[in-house]
Amino acid sequence: MTDEFDFDYQPPAQTESVQQPTQYAPPVQEQPVQQPITNTQPEQDVSEMGAFEIPDLRKGKLSIIPVGSRYWTPESEGEFKYGIVRRFENQIYEKIDERTGEITQETLRTLIFAEQREDLSWVVFSNCSKKLVGDFEGSVKSGEIILNKTGVFIKYLGKVKNATNSFKHDDFEIRTIG
Repeated sequence: MTDEFDFDYQPPAQTESVQQPTQYAPPVQEQPVQQPITNTQPEQDVSEMGAFEIPDLRKGKLSIIPVGSRYWTPESEGEFKYGIVRRFENQIYEKIDERTGEITQETLRTLIFAEQREDLSWVVFSNCSKKLVGDFEGSVKSGEIILNKTGVFIKYLGKVKNATNSFKHDDFEIRTIG
Protein backbone atom coordinates (compact mmCIF):
# COMPACT_ATOMS: atom_id res chain seq x y z
CA MET A 1 0.00 0.00 0.00
CA THR A 2 1.33 3.43 -0.84
CA ASP A 3 0.47 6.58 1.03
CA GLU A 4 -1.02 9.33 -1.15
CA PHE A 5 -2.02 12.82 -0.13
CA ASP A 6 -4.28 15.40 -1.78
CA PHE A 7 -2.63 18.48 -0.34
CA ASP A 8 0.42 20.56 -1.07
CA TYR A 9 1.77 23.07 1.44
CA GLN A 10 4.94 24.67 2.69
CA PRO A 11 5.05 24.27 6.49
CA PRO A 12 6.66 27.10 8.48
CA ALA A 13 9.88 26.45 10.36
CA GLN A 14 9.38 24.64 13.67
CA THR A 15 11.72 24.09 16.55
CA GLU A 16 12.11 20.50 17.74
CA SER A 17 10.56 19.93 21.15
CA VAL A 18 12.16 17.69 23.73
CA GLN A 19 9.97 15.02 25.26
CA GLN A 20 9.48 15.48 29.01
CA PRO A 21 8.22 12.83 31.44
CA THR A 22 4.47 13.02 31.89
CA GLN A 23 1.90 11.50 34.16
CA TYR A 24 1.25 8.86 31.48
CA ALA A 25 4.25 6.91 30.29
CA PRO A 26 3.38 4.68 27.31
CA PRO A 27 5.97 2.35 25.82
CA VAL A 28 8.00 4.22 23.22
CA GLN A 29 8.65 2.55 19.89
CA GLU A 30 10.79 4.94 17.88
CA GLN A 31 11.47 4.03 14.26
CA PRO A 32 13.92 5.81 11.99
CA VAL A 33 12.34 7.92 9.25
CA GLN A 34 12.41 5.94 6.02
CA GLN A 35 12.29 6.79 2.33
CA PRO A 36 9.06 6.27 0.34
CA ILE A 37 7.96 2.68 -0.31
CA THR A 38 5.98 0.87 -2.88
CA ASN A 39 5.62 -2.87 -3.01
CA THR A 40 7.03 -3.96 -6.37
CA GLN A 41 6.55 -7.68 -5.69
CA PRO A 42 3.21 -9.51 -6.00
CA GLU A 43 1.70 -10.43 -2.62
CA GLN A 44 2.92 -13.78 -1.33
CA ASP A 45 2.09 -15.64 1.87
CA VAL A 46 5.51 -15.98 3.51
CA SER A 47 4.23 -18.54 6.03
CA GLU A 48 3.76 -21.09 3.23
CA MET A 49 7.20 -20.58 1.67
CA GLY A 50 10.58 -22.03 2.40
CA ALA A 51 13.34 -19.53 3.24
CA PHE A 52 14.76 -19.87 -0.28
CA GLU A 53 11.47 -18.65 -1.84
CA ILE A 54 11.25 -15.32 0.02
CA PRO A 55 11.91 -12.45 -2.40
CA ASP A 56 14.92 -10.21 -1.85
CA LEU A 57 13.53 -7.71 0.67
CA ARG A 58 16.37 -5.27 -0.01
CA LYS A 59 14.90 -4.63 -3.47
CA GLY A 60 11.54 -3.49 -2.10
CA LYS A 61 10.83 0.12 -1.25
CA LEU A 62 10.21 1.18 2.34
CA SER A 63 7.03 2.93 3.44
CA ILE A 64 6.93 6.71 3.57
CA ILE A 65 5.63 6.74 7.13
CA PRO A 66 7.24 4.72 9.96
CA VAL A 67 5.10 2.13 11.77
CA GLY A 68 6.08 2.89 15.38
CA SER A 69 5.27 6.04 17.31
CA ARG A 70 6.57 8.16 20.15
CA TYR A 71 4.44 9.99 22.69
CA TRP A 72 3.93 13.71 22.05
CA THR A 73 3.66 15.98 25.07
CA PRO A 74 3.29 19.59 23.95
CA GLU A 75 5.60 21.83 25.95
CA SER A 76 4.63 25.38 25.06
CA GLU A 77 1.62 27.27 23.77
CA GLY A 78 1.79 27.70 20.03
CA GLU A 79 3.58 24.40 19.35
CA PHE A 80 2.14 22.92 16.15
CA LYS A 81 2.23 19.96 13.77
CA TYR A 82 1.18 19.34 10.16
CA GLY A 83 0.23 15.84 9.10
CA ILE A 84 -2.44 13.16 8.88
CA VAL A 85 -4.42 11.08 11.35
CA ARG A 86 -3.32 7.46 10.99
CA ARG A 87 -5.70 5.71 13.40
CA PHE A 88 -7.11 5.48 16.92
CA GLU A 89 -6.34 2.64 19.29
CA ASN A 90 -6.70 1.67 22.90
CA GLN A 91 -3.31 1.67 24.63
CA ILE A 92 -2.34 0.70 28.14
CA TYR A 93 -0.54 3.45 30.03
CA GLU A 94 1.10 3.45 33.42
CA LYS A 95 -0.43 6.10 35.64
CA ILE A 96 1.51 7.41 38.62
CA ASP A 97 -0.48 8.62 41.62
CA GLU A 98 1.25 11.89 42.53
CA ARG A 99 0.26 11.61 46.20
CA THR A 100 1.23 7.98 46.86
CA GLY A 101 3.64 7.19 44.01
CA GLU A 102 1.57 4.07 43.27
CA ILE A 103 1.73 2.92 39.65
CA THR A 104 -1.43 1.56 38.06
CA GLN A 105 -2.36 0.70 34.49
CA GLU A 106 -5.13 2.41 32.59
CA THR A 107 -6.43 1.82 29.07
CA LEU A 108 -6.87 5.08 27.16
CA ARG A 109 -8.13 5.91 23.69
CA THR A 110 -5.10 7.18 21.78
CA LEU A 111 -4.61 9.20 18.61
CA ILE A 112 -1.85 8.01 16.24
CA PHE A 113 -0.76 10.99 14.12
CA ALA A 114 1.90 11.21 11.38
CA GLU A 115 3.67 14.56 11.27
CA GLN A 116 5.22 15.76 8.04
CA ARG A 117 8.40 17.67 8.85
CA GLU A 118 9.75 20.67 6.96
CA ASP A 119 12.17 18.39 5.06
CA LEU A 120 9.12 16.24 4.05
CA SER A 121 10.20 13.34 6.28
CA TRP A 122 7.63 11.77 8.61
CA VAL A 123 7.51 11.07 12.34
CA VAL A 124 4.64 9.23 14.02
CA PHE A 125 3.30 10.44 17.37
CA SER A 126 0.67 9.25 19.79
CA ASN A 127 -1.34 11.32 22.27
CA CYS A 128 -4.13 10.35 24.66
CA SER A 129 -5.54 13.80 25.48
CA LYS A 130 -9.28 13.18 25.83
CA LYS A 131 -10.08 16.49 24.12
CA LEU A 132 -7.70 15.92 21.19
CA VAL A 133 -8.80 12.31 20.66
CA GLY A 134 -12.48 13.25 21.00
CA ASP A 135 -12.25 16.15 18.55
CA PHE A 136 -10.47 13.99 15.95
CA GLU A 137 -12.80 11.00 16.40
CA GLY A 138 -15.81 13.29 15.97
CA SER A 139 -14.31 14.80 12.80
CA VAL A 140 -13.58 11.35 11.37
CA LYS A 141 -17.08 10.10 12.25
CA SER A 142 -18.68 13.15 10.57
CA GLY A 143 -16.54 12.66 7.44
CA GLU A 144 -14.72 15.97 7.82
CA ILE A 145 -11.42 14.07 8.22
CA ILE A 146 -10.56 10.89 6.31
CA LEU A 147 -7.96 8.67 8.02
CA ASN A 148 -4.56 8.58 6.23
CA LYS A 149 -5.73 11.13 3.66
CA THR A 150 -6.93 14.49 5.01
CA GLY A 151 -4.14 16.91 5.87
CA VAL A 152 -4.51 18.54 9.29
CA PHE A 153 -2.88 21.27 11.35
CA ILE A 154 -2.74 20.88 15.16
CA LYS A 155 -1.76 23.80 17.40
CA TYR A 156 -1.35 23.47 21.17
CA LEU A 157 -3.22 26.28 22.95
CA GLY A 158 -2.10 25.46 26.50
CA LYS A 159 -3.83 24.37 29.68
CA VAL A 160 -7.46 25.40 30.22
CA LYS A 161 -9.43 25.16 33.47
CA ASN A 162 -12.30 22.66 33.33
CA ALA A 163 -15.75 24.17 33.69
CA THR A 164 -17.01 21.39 36.01
CA ASN A 165 -14.08 20.94 38.41
CA SER A 166 -10.78 22.48 39.54
CA PHE A 167 -8.62 20.49 37.09
CA LYS A 168 -7.09 21.69 33.83
CA HIS A 169 -6.89 20.02 30.43
CA ASP A 170 -4.79 20.51 27.31
CA ASP A 171 -6.54 22.51 24.59
CA PHE A 172 -5.81 22.31 20.86
CA GLU A 173 -6.79 24.08 17.66
CA ILE A 174 -7.40 21.62 14.82
CA ARG A 175 -7.82 22.64 11.18
CA THR A 176 -8.07 20.63 7.99
CA ILE A 177 -5.80 21.51 5.06
CA GLY A 178 -7.58 21.70 1.76
